[in-house]
Amino acid sequence: AAADVSGVAKYYVTTDNLVTAPDDGPGWLTYAAGLTGTVTFTDAADGQKTVYVWFQDGAGNKSTLAAKDTAVKDSTKPKVDYFYLREDAAFPASSASLADPGMRYSSTQTFNFAFVASDVNGSGLKSFRYVDLANGVSNASAEFPIATTAGALGTAPVTVSGVTATPLTTTNGIVTSYYVTGKLTVGSVNDAHAVTLTVKDPANNESVGYEHPTNPVVFDSVSPAVTSVNIDGTNGSGYYRYSAASAIYTNLADHTMTVTAMESQTGAEAVSGLQGVSFAAATAGAF
Repeated sequence: AAADVSGVAKYYVTTDNLVTAPDDGPGWLTYAAGLTGTVTFTDAADGQKTVYVWFQDGAGNKSTLAAKDTAVKDSTKPKVDYFYLREDAAFPASSASLADPGMRYSSTQTFNFAFVASDVNGSGLKSFRYVDLANGVSNASAEFPIATTAGALGTAPVTVSGVTATPLTTTNGIVTSYYVTGKLTVGSVNDAHAVTLTVKDPANNESVGYEHPTNPVVFDSVSPAVTSVNIDGTNGSGYYRYSAASAIYTNLADHTMTVTAMESQTGAEAVSGLQGVSFAAATAGAF
């Protein structure tokens, strides 16, 4: 908006930073309050762009300084530099010690997450979202702001909570990279979960999807089952007690125990497999 005693009559728009107002000519256009228009930059490169506007009143007086406004042209996609998931503990507060925990299996559908994303020489970073692919079904989260947020965000099955966004680099007053941590909850399907992360900048350019390094993560909350126990050829249903009549368990070191177990599985779902076996004594001295 502009004002003058004799009224604003004309305006001149340019992308050049002129020292004085332009000479009279076809570049000066008739002014009207509330007018709008577009400006096309001949320089197509991404970066900061400035528009300058000069004014002239009805008496021919020109403004001594141009009004100006600046915007950032950004056609470049941001990128995810690192993205990790882990089950057991939160990630460190600093990205300097960030490392791949190598998580492949989880007994919970809520993971700790950490990622570093950047939009160098661009418009910065605005939001992030996850896509969870499990059992042939793809579930995409809402877009979550890249900002520290204590509460839960999104709707099931893909939500986040306890998000902390730490700025890492700043260019021309714009934060161009962040370290972000928090908790991610995915669907409850017992199967392999392929989790993909994307980020967006304020110009709505979206990054290429970035997968957790050990994708997919197998979510397995079902306990394996012991199908048989065999001691010296005697079969049972899962455990034995000491029997004075048979007395074959008095010294287990003299006998061979064979345990057969299987992982619980529905259809072709992915499972985490069997890792180890442990024994508990039913009575003192039984094992």
